[in-house]
Amino acid sequence: MSSTLELLARRLRHAPAFLRFAIVGGIATTVDFTFFNIVLGGRGDPSTTHLLAAATTGFGFATYASYQLNSRFTFRASRSSNALGRYFGVATVGLLIHNATLLLLRSWLDPVTVLELNAVKFGALGASMIWNYLGYRHVAFRASPERPELTSETVAVATVSLVIPTYNEEQRITSTLDLLIADAEPFQLLEVVIVDDGSHDRTAELVTARAAETDLPIHLIQLPRNRGKGAALRAGAAEAVGDYVAFLDADLSTTTSAIPRALAAIEAGADVVIGTRISPDGVDFRRTQPRIRQLSGRIFVALRRLIVGLPYADTQCPFKLFTKQAARLVYPEVQTDGWSFDVELLARARQHNLRIIELPVHWRHVGGSQLHTSPWTALRVLRELISIRVRVGRA
Repeated sequence: MSSTLELLARRLRHAPAFLRFAIVGGIATTVDFTFFNIVLGGRGDPSTTHLLAAATTGFGFATYASYQLNSRFTFRASRSSNALGRYFGVATVGLLIHNATLLLLRSWLDPVTVLELNAVKFGALGASMIWNYLGYRHVAFRASPERPELTSETVAVATVSLVIPTYNEEQRITSTLDLLIADAEPFQLLEVVIVDDGSHDRTAELVTARAAETDLPIHLIQLPRNRGKGAALRAGAAEAVGDYVAFLDADLSTTTSAIPRALAAIEAGADVVIGTRISPDGVDFRRTQPRIRQLSGRIFVALRRLIVGLPYADTQCPFKLFTKQAARLVYPEVQTDGWSFDVELLARARQHNLRIIELPVHWRHVGGSQLHTSPWTALRVLRELISIRVRVGRA
């Protein structure tokens, strides 16, 4: 049964835009007539003020429902950061057309029962619906040449740039690259971008040596000094050339196995997919960390919620996947270089109205982390969070 529904949903997502608009319109019309009749209160001969109040209330609730559905289902490939304002601009004109037509038809037909009044409203709704479709398609959700609509076929041949920040990782970088090389074909890896964040060991040398031994393009970016995870990821995102940009830690605590499910979420309409280390049944994989790391993580979550907000359970999960367009839009704006980079990244993405999906991933604690907990680290993270709040506001 679930597979049949999934197949139906996939086919509807790729149906013509007008058909999808008609389906959404049917739902919105139900909402409209429901609230219209609630406010009407069963009267077939309301005053003009009462009639307009009922019509505007129904139309308003229907417009809200329509925006939520159309932005995810009908015109999802064309969303932009200011689509909401344009949408309600179109809807306002639609409301004026609707109410003017409603009053005109009422004066002509002189309905005296609730049923006749609903028939008149239906005619007014038809007039506004033509305007709404044209306005939503060509104004509110006008297509962006940088973001073609995704289909199952385009996702199937999509390529992924995998960016990995490193700092003094000579003990495991070779084995990490070996695993990524083995995973390149099944997980659609176009390239691996290793960003050496000012390491003092042989990390860069080992990456160069392994890159010379494989057909998978492995690009090394070397930062002159250690600036932090945020600076490394920003540099890697700027060089990535794949259709999608994914990020993992050098220890592969979360593996490339999450990539196919993330691409499926992108196909369903997401712009950004972020991993969460909490499983659907509530198991928190972060509990496998040492107690001091668990405690510092809880303190960070509390501070992040208090200072910046963000409605996500696990902003610091190392797995994230962006469309190329979303990455190029958001990453250059992020100024945080340190550990709180992910917080500003997601706050900026929300600022641009990008659709962010949380994806449960399998995660395991791996020793040898370069992040060391100390009072100085805590103060630095606190300063980063306050700076993010000042720059971006509360998300």
